[in-house]
Amino acid sequence: MENYVILNKNNNYNNSGNLSLSKKVFYTLGINSLNSVRAIIEKNNKQGIDLKNAVNVAIRNNRVLYKFNVNIDASKDEETIRNSITDIITTNLLIYCDIVPFDVDVRIRKIK
Repeated sequence: MENYVILNKNNNYNNSGNLSLSKKVFYTLGINSLNSVRAIIEKNNKQGIDLKNAVNVAIRNNRVLYKFNVNIDASKDEETIRNSITDIITTNLLIYCDIVPFDVDVRIRKIK
């Protein structure tokens, strides 16, 4: 498993050399994105949505793969929640990781 994303002239980053970004950087960005989602959920007083603290980050082929786990009440619309969380997280990550390719996977488990 890879621990760094390497940016070089092939990534249109610069012509001077390479820049390596650690997996810890992307983990921290994932936690910050998760906290943004929590703040929006609390602000809108949404009940029945529980974001787990676990942010899983993997790097494969110079691409960052994120997995977020969410528990929701069985009465909630799973697809709407998944899309909302994915949109918020993707927007936050694009602000910081504009030139780094990434994928976001939100895994939802319904609880009763």
